[in-house]
Amino acid sequence: MTTDQAREELARNAADFELQPGRAWRDLQDTTNEEILSNHGRSQWASWQRGADYYDEMVLVWLDVDMKIRELTDDRKSLDTFAAEFFGVDDGSHMVKTYTFEDIVAALNQVAPMDWRAFLRNRLDQHHSAPLDGLSHSGWKLVFNDTPNLVTAADEKRECSTAECDADFSFSIGLNVEKEGKVSDVRWDGAAFKAGLAPGNIVVAVNSRAYSKEVLSDAILAAEHDPRPITLLIRDGDLFRSVTVDWHRGQLYPHLERIAATPDRLTMLLSPR
Repeated sequence: MTTDQAREELARNAADFELQPGRAWRDLQDTTNEEILSNHGRSQWASWQRGADYYDEMVLVWLDVDMKIRELTDDRKSLDTFAAEFFGVDDGSHMVKTYTFEDIVAALNQVAPMDWRAFLRNRLDQHHSAPLDGLSHSGWKLVFNDTPNLVTAADEKRECSTAECDADFSFSIGLNVEKEGKVSDVRWDGAAFKAGLAPGNIVVAVNSRAYSKEVLSDAILAAEHDPRPITLLIRDGDLFRSVTVDWHRGQLYPHLERIAATPDRLTMLLSPR
């Protein structure tokens, strides 16, 4: 990945969790049980159910840890320091060496003393907003605009085998649509959710035009300057129904934007070394 791509991936990751309503009932620690609960398939209502979020959300937590270490040590140390000391024990040995949460806390305190136990438990156990402090401490913030996210666009291009590609409208109307209009997921409490769409529905037409990714995208863009809602013809099993999606903010994609007059620690972190 280039540095720009890495930032775009981080933005997409942060946006997923920032807009995730499932945080209200399920904490991050509990998602470590996902491998026991799930069938390892693609989850429906993912934004409400949550999934194996301990992978991707911990990227944001460890980013915050890295930035905190840099702040506490005037940029003399970082997460690299912790990793070298924590994983560098018994060099050359191939024996399994397990560790506990308390071992992690102790190792972090060796690098930069503070209440790391409270720091981590707050992010693992609480039902609050996404852990985006690491972004702001790195000199960047999450924003949404109509410029496609580089990583999302690359993913869609790679996965396409025809002109009818899977489409990600999750940050606008809250909808993911597979080829041939099949709804794969709906963001809980988003515009499509409020209109009554559900996974498994098939989008047949958009504003009386046959569905395609481009037709729906154009309709979302046009609705930004049109007070009328977007009208979708939906097939639900053997039934057809018309729904209206009340969305007038156009296309939204996540990006990171520099916070003026702050150190750019994120670029420092992403630089080759």
